[in-house]
Amino acid sequence: MIKVIIAAADSAQRRALKETLLQNDSLTLSAVTDRGSELLELLDSQPPDVLLVGQELADRSGLQMLAELRGTAFLQPDVVFAFSGGGTGSFQILLNAMAYPPDREAHLAAPGLALYQPDRRGPVPYRRLIADFLFALGIPANVKGYRYLMWSLEQIRQDPELLNLLTKALYPMVGRQFRTKDGAAERAMRHTIGTAFRQGDQTVWASYFPSCAHGRKPTNGEFLAGAHEALRQMAEGANASD
Repeated sequence: MIKVIIAAADSAQRRALKETLLQNDSLTLSAVTDRGSELLELLDSQPPDVLLVGQELADRSGLQMLAELRGTAFLQPDVVFAFSGGGTGSFQILLNAMAYPPDREAHLAAPGLALYQPDRRGPVPYRRLIADFLFALGIPANVKGYRYLMWSLEQIRQDPELLNLLTKALYPMVGRQFRTKDGAAERAMRHTIGTAFRQGDQTVWASYFPSCAHGRKPTNGEFLAGAHEALRQMAEGANASD
């Protein structure tokens, strides 16, 4: 029997997950909580095989929770970060994949969900944290803007001063790296941010970019600065590597 713990602030999400779990005879629900602090205690006292983490908890975001979990020695289970875009059908696909290891890769087809498997061989690659962050904001990996943002955030980690030199330094660097014009790089990033903002979860965006609380999409500079700070905090908790 696979033991599962659910941690999410959204009561509707917790209810949907619980109902889905009850339909699978190979899964048993060990505990449900809406707080990260309580989750850490549960993991220590009754470690599960699978942990389902919502995009938001009552005392921290799901991404912050993931960063904390990566820094713990007792983390054993597969960790599923469940976004609001994933319906019960997606959960069922993913849970079935967990119940039957040969089909585990089926979780990749579940929209709105991401599977995190702990790796104790070393620190978490910083690039992986960036990918987690962009995924949480609903930015697809198959667009040019995603690649430009990913690479830019890696460069900004090495030289934060680039945040003050977008036009003079960063955009030209992106242009040289991806063999495109500076203006094209700026527009691709702006379009990607704008599209993800309009289609994404406004609560998640507002938690990282204060201007979004009033319905205004962040500029490229605001996005990169907010993302850099969020990633810096995540990297400290996850002991990230280059």
